[in-house]
Amino acid sequence: MYKIGSIVDVESAEYELKHPVTGAPLGVVFTLAGPGHERRVALQAARTERAQEVFRRTGQIEMHSVLEQAAQRIETVTAAVLGWRGVDRDYSYDSAREWFNDPREVWVVRQLADAVADQARFIKDSASG
Repeated sequence: MYKIGSIVDVESAEYELKHPVTGAPLGVVFTLAGPGHERRVALQAARTERAQEVFRRTGQIEMHSVLEQAAQRIETVTAAVLGWRGVDRDYSYDSAREWFNDPREVWVVRQLADAVADQARFIKDSASG
């Protein structure tokens, strides 16, 4: 029988960056905002409001180019990262945005986007510890 409250969303979770070729852990650990975190909720609400406004004005659903989708992925990751350790710079929202906008670091953004999209990462099951 399911015990109500035994499986819950968590506010944040950690993710360790992996080498893009070997998969070896790099010692860089990010703290990521969960789906219910105010930063992620605010970003999604703003995107929804923009899309609704475009639809109200034009009657069309807004389609984003590949470049716009990449920019949104960076925006999503930047909003979701709450901190890090094991990196040669201190965390701030602005330093995250600068790092993730570097075209040489697309692989970092991809890994973080996948980690943020992994809903199971932000679930705690009290039955498993």
